[in-house]
Amino acid sequence: MQHREELHELLVRAGLTVVEDVRPGSLFPPEAGWRIARGIAAPDGATRKALDAMWWRRLADADGGFLVAVLGHRIGGNDSWWTRVRYVGGGVPELTGNFGFVALSLDGQVLLAQVPGADGPRVTALDRLPERLEETAAAAGRETEGERAEVWAAVPGRPAWPLH
Repeated sequence: MQHREELHELLVRAGLTVVEDVRPGSLFPPEAGWRIARGIAAPDGATRKALDAMWWRRLADADGGFLVAVLGHRIGGNDSWWTRVRYVGGGVPELTGNFGFVALSLDGQVLLAQVPGADGPRVTALDRLPERLEETAAAAGRETEGERAEVWAAVPGRPAWPLH
């Protein structure tokens, strides 16, 4: 209970109104959003301008509502829930601090995230998320064994021992 209250306090300090905690169920899970963000995040300086008020307006519904999960509070483990919040400010919520977060529009179309990295924060701003996931899955389905082996051969490090 205290952990949830700490999260809610953090969100309120960021300028957000907490509406409710939402179990992912049929929604896109926060952990999946986090993995996408970690995989494609760009360095903070390169895309900070992209993560501006326009992106936050795209993320929010007509009432300013969206889903958010914060690293250390709601990403990973058995506590991977979304928190439904509302932002009615004109600029950018104060979520863009030192902690990581992933935010998803209520319709699942827009994903914004900031992930910590060794070289500083890294940010992600994606629209048309379901469409992009389908395109990626289709491309992976067309990949041949040779192409897959070529990609794995390019991964630095020692080759793995054969399983057989």
